[in-house]
Amino acid sequence: MLDLLLKITALGIGSTVSPVIFGITISLLAENKYPRQRTLAFLCGSIVVAVLLAILGSLFGNVPLILGSEFSKQMLYLDIFLGLLFIFFGIYPLILKKRKQHLKIKKEKTSPALIKWFSISFIVNITNFDAVLLYLTEVREIFQSSFSLFDEISLSIFGGLFFILPVLLPFIAYLLMGKNAKKFLNPFGNLMEKYGQILATVIFLLFGFYFIWRVLLVL
Repeated sequence: MLDLLLKITALGIGSTVSPVIFGITISLLAENKYPRQRTLAFLCGSIVVAVLLAILGSLFGNVPLILGSEFSKQMLYLDIFLGLLFIFFGIYPLILKKRKQHLKIKKEKTSPALIKWFSISFIVNITNFDAVLLYLTEVREIFQSSFSLFDEISLSIFGGLFFILPVLLPFIAYLLMGKNAKKFLNPFGNLMEKYGQILATVIFLLFGFYFIWRVLLVL
């Protein structure tokens, strides 16, 4: 259990590095009108994506157990592909610098536009390919373990918290500290933008080589 928990935590930390989503959340909370309602809608969009990824990841994790050992051997090729994909995501930012993405928030004076911000959240989270790949891998690893269904669901929720943390953390800080939360959130956002990609690159490369090494041990 401890090994799996450490693996989930490492992958989860990588999925938390989402400066764009973090920045949108802070911008929503800085608005004078409907900051809580809009951020809550934005959080709900993140949660829906996390749930969908958890379902998909559990299917990937359960398929080899259901179809038997012969199919499990074929899944080794998926691990090789996954390892290469992790290495690609680790190297890609070093080759091509990511452009900073900014989302202009238009002020809606008449309504909180909850559906709009839920939809935006769904889109930016589902297209956040780094975090999506990391969380899918977490859930797949969890459901390939021999733990009880309760443990697997609990671990998936634990991993999902990392996925939604770029929205959840600012929202909780705002609820506890109000406008003063910016004093804490802005330095955290700057650190994420400055060093987050380095951390994510290290995690991607480590797990990429780990998945390939794991396959080579079996072959």
